[in-house]
Amino acid sequence: MTGEPIPRKYPSDDYGKGILAGCTVVAGEAYCYVDKTGGNTELGASQEEILKDKAGGRTISVFEANVMAMVKYIIAGSIGLVLIVLFVNIFGRQQWKKEG
Repeated sequence: MTGEPIPRKYPSDDYGKGILAGCTVVAGEAYCYVDKTGGNTELGASQEEILKDKAGGRTISVFEANVMAMVKYIIAGSIGLVLIVLFVNIFGRQQWKKEG
């Protein structure tokens, strides 16, 4: 999509006349014209598809839902432990009563 990984000879019967964006001219000269831009390119078309999916509304993946469920369990457990510690310190040790 963004260039060729190895040097190739253009134009050729194997690769055709088209050169992708990001290609480097190793030897000689190259005169090119821009045939497609924006959403008409391979990369632009894929970006438009991604934007269409995101524009439809926020969707939560399965991974995000599982992480949020675990966070809720951890928070609920922490609150429960805090309440137990408070209950034990206040009522179990009778610290709320004055001595005297």
